[in-house]
Amino acid sequence: MRNRRAPIFAAAAGAVVVLLLVLFLALPQHRSIADVRGQLDQARSQQIQLQTTLASLEEAQSNAAEYNGELRQFENQIPSGEDQPGFINLTKNVAKSAGVDLRNISPGTPQPDPSGSFTVIPTGITVKGSFFAMVEFLYGLETLPRAVKVVNVSVAGQQEGAAGPVNMILAVEFYTTGTSVGQGSGPTQGTPSQGG
Repeated sequence: MRNRRAPIFAAAAGAVVVLLLVLFLALPQHRSIADVRGQLDQARSQQIQLQTTLASLEEAQSNAAEYNGELRQFENQIPSGEDQPGFINLTKNVAKSAGVDLRNISPGTPQPDPSGSFTVIPTGITVKGSFFAMVEFLYGLETLPRAVKVVNVSVAGQQEGAAGPVNMILAVEFYTTGTSVGQGSGPTQGTPSQGG
């Protein structure tokens, strides 16, 4: 009877050994394969992100000339320095072209914008001329290569029904991206100018 049970014990022991081999050898390999699959999925996801970034960079590179042109135009409109002589000369040229008598240009103290990203240079301008010359002057300011904003306009000197010249006093703002312009300095003196 003992001999009949021996093959059963041997088969059971073999089954236990096979089960232990599966537990210790096959299952860790299965986990390792699952880990490798997870890493492969993560690598594929990263590859998709990198391909998207590469496409975006290639598009930016192909549009670089356009962006550089726009950047240069912006830098001309809002330069990094105060350049008072530059905007005074631009204003003189507009006045001459419009046929008005430029009486005074008075740049004020540059003030940082509340956002802190640019500086505002408040400027007073006084001109004298006919109504239509004044309109031409305002249009010329609007189309300057440098950004300018007319904040206030006061017209005086012409009586009702008269056709003579009028005086126009403007409050305008010029801009610069320089955030330290004018800080710590006193008020800038006005630059009176006769004619254009």
